[in-house]
Amino acid sequence: MGQKTNQGVSMTTIDQLPVFTGVIEPKPLKVCTESSVYRIPEQNLAAKVYRRRHWDDVANLVEAELWSPRTVQYALREATIADRLYQAGVSVPKPEGVFALRLFENEHLVPAFLMELITGVSYRDLEYSERLSVRDKFHEETAKAARAGFEIKDSSIDHNVLYVPTEKDIKVYLHDFGGWKHENLKRWMRAEEEKFKKLKSTPGFLARIRNFWRGNE
Repeated sequence: MGQKTNQGVSMTTIDQLPVFTGVIEPKPLKVCTESSVYRIPEQNLAAKVYRRRHWDDVANLVEAELWSPRTVQYALREATIADRLYQAGVSVPKPEGVFALRLFENEHLVPAFLMELITGVSYRDLEYSERLSVRDKFHEETAKAARAGFEIKDSSIDHNVLYVPTEKDIKVYLHDFGGWKHENLKRWMRAEEEKFKKLKSTPGFLARIRNFWRGNE
């Protein structure tokens, strides 16, 4: 059942999320200030699990806060932003949804934002000539996001961006959208939470439901 906030709005709870059953590597791929990212190699996915009370809050989540409705909201917020950016043609890791997952044996289920696993490097790891070549690409992607109505926070050419060198080019992927804003975000999230109520035990997410760990689309 959803939990009521002080404003009477129903929030999605951990038991309403579809449960992810794939194999997750026990060691984090990356530990950030607000989250930890885990690798799911079989499906080439990454799972982002939240560690802070908010993207700009210095307080760590503890005990039941890790799976509270508020933390589910953090995951849902970022997944919703990523999905809208992806639909708008912005280069971001393909979002796969919000799931409940268990990181280790006997641990409580926690909410996680699952997305395409992108193996890239940071701006400082690029050669000087490569840095020059990616500047326009970075600004092109942020311009797309701005045209889609997003207010970009905590993102710059050398922060929260992955660069993937290929034989002919370098691809740019924006990531980490916890602080981003959009005037329609609350409405989008309300709509997505209504969809969770209808999912029940069906594995999937929002309008793009997939049984991806079974290989079905």
